[in-house]
Amino acid sequence: MTLFWIRNGTAFIVIMCVALCLLGCGIQIKENETVHQTADIPIDMGIELRSDLNGDGEEDRVYVKDVRSGDEAYTQLAAAVGNALVVKDYMGYYSSYLATGDLSGNGKADVLLVRCDTGSNYGAAEISLLYFDDDNEWREYPKNFIHNPDIALSQPDKFGDAENWWDLERYIGATLFHKDGKPMVRFIALLEDDISQDTVKIIEASYRDEGWYIENMEIIDNYYTENKGEDSTVGTSRYFL
Repeated sequence: MTLFWIRNGTAFIVIMCVALCLLGCGIQIKENETVHQTADIPIDMGIELRSDLNGDGEEDRVYVKDVRSGDEAYTQLAAAVGNALVVKDYMGYYSSYLATGDLSGNGKADVLLVRCDTGSNYGAAEISLLYFDDDNEWREYPKNFIHNPDIALSQPDKFGDAENWWDLERYIGATLFHKDGKPMVRFIALLEDDISQDTVKIIEASYRDEGWYIENMEIIDNYYTENKGEDSTVGTSRYFL
């Protein structure tokens, strides 16, 4: 594209490179694939929530319940979408809660499911991140972390699906929150499987196509003695569980 600018009888010719403009647009699109803006879907937390799971603009009901039946126990995650009830079960004895928010930036609510093991001596938690696919079925996101080269602390590889349980951090909970314009997940883990140590590791991660990119990590002392995990305001407490 060539633009002629006439001023005081002098012609100024400004050459504008179309290819460069297109390249710039391409770079912007690439950046937008990995940088998610604050979603319109608010973050919420509880055992029964309402949020748009399939992107149709309507709120859907999602809830979790822990069921004991004789010698068996399981956690049931359920969503009422339209006239359908979609259920996913997890076997085991747990006390569970949910959080919802748009982690991937696609206009659909994702679901954080935290199942706290009632038989654990330190409050061990199983953490899952789920979404509704195009067939209105539950699907789980991968449970792998992407390491951040700017973080000096030793970074975990996964928050689940490990071959051996001892290869994982001692997770005790998780929540969703917004930080720097992005919806993120905050994982909380003990440094050891002993709550008397009173020290936890905070891992904050955001969604990527390949996994969960670690944005920040911190070591927090006096976590229990100073009640640093007991703020009940979703997304505002620094170390909220």
